[in-house]
Amino acid sequence: MSRHLVKRSLVLSGHGTSVALEPEFWRAIDAIAMENKLGISQVVEAIDATRDPQRPLASALRVAALHHASGEGGAIWRQITVGAPSASAPDAAVDGDPDLADA
Repeated sequence: MSRHLVKRSLVLSGHGTSVALEPEFWRAIDAIAMENKLGISQVVEAIDATRDPQRPLASALRVAALHHASGEGGAIWRQITVGAPSASAPDAAVDGDPDLADA
């Protein structure tokens, strides 16, 4: 299964890391970056900064990509970049379902 994943190396908060996602998810993350005139690292760093620490980064990126594909991406991205939600609700910002934030 791992042969279907594309690994990208990024620098987040000054630390090197790599993330493996399916190509379709990387295309959505690329689109988010282009639409917001940002680099991929900036987009990933913003999503990383607002995700629940219990959620893996790759999972948070997939959720953001799904929101983008469903047309909810603009509202989610504005919430992430303009006013990050409180620490108690980062999943609500990414998942869009406040009931899941406490699950």
